[in-house]
Amino acid sequence: MKPDIPIFLAGTEYRLRPTVPNLIRIEDELGKPLSQLSASIGIKEAAVFVKNTITDINEKRPTPDEWDRILDECELSEILDAVGKIVETLAPKRKEIGGEQEKN
Repeated sequence: MKPDIPIFLAGTEYRLRPTVPNLIRIEDELGKPLSQLSASIGIKEAAVFVKNTITDINEKRPTPDEWDRILDECELSEILDAVGKIVETLAPKRKEIGGEQEKN
């Protein structure tokens, strides 16, 4: 099943789909493997993550003009929150309970 993360950017509902092909697109655009990114990525990297995983509710990817409009109209915090949701989906945090790790 495809990961399907609902988000809102600039007041419009979208879905984030961090699938393997989309992760490969991110690596291609950044020019380096995801494993080489540090825990604190910059604004450019965050936008690349969202741009390459976003679809509308009909699973259609935004055109370059639509993506530019989204970037113009949304808040930086919305992009960063979206990246946080992608990371949480790909690598959920674990907490220790009684010596065992439990997935959040």
